Amino acid sequence: MWRFLLSTKGRTARLPYALFMVTTSLIVYAISTLIVPMFSNIGMPAYGYALVLAGLPGLLLVWPAFALSARRLKDMSAPTWPALFFLMPWLISVVFIAIPFVLPIVPESGTGVNPEYQQISSAITIASKAGFWLSKVITLILCFIPGTKGPNRYGPPPGQKAAPDLSVFE
Repeated sequence: MWRFLLSTKGRTARLPYALFMVTTSLIVYAISTLIVPMFSNIGMPAYGYALVLAGLPGLLLVWPAFALSARRLKDMSAPTWPALFFLMPWLISVVFIAIPFVLPIVPESGTGVNPEYQQISSAITIASKAGFWLSKVITLILCFIPGTKGPNRYGPPPGQKAAPDLSVFE
């Protein structure tokens, strides 16, 4: 199970990939649309905790989504760089956390929000949304396009073990 979720070696078939990606997407969507709004009227601290709890499953699933997508791309004999789009949520979270350390949220006058901060955060939000939709498009493509029949440079087809190398006995 851990190898299935965390390893980028080998190949993954369409069905296990689709089941994992659709199930986890539905869980994260349900948490963010059902649980978070329940806390929005309680107050800011509770709402903040709800946002953190809603983001935690998504953050924990970033690497498994990347690993499975990379293996699925390998099954199709395709380059694995499109799987990097599944790391975007983590990278964007890190950038959002780092911005206030580089650029103050409140301007020196002490009132309002720093316009430079607003511009950068809105640009990052747009990039985040674009990355989100791009990763969904990649997921759909990976769910429907069949893999390479037979072995390819990444190994045997999913569910088939590699033949032992008997050339050492020759």
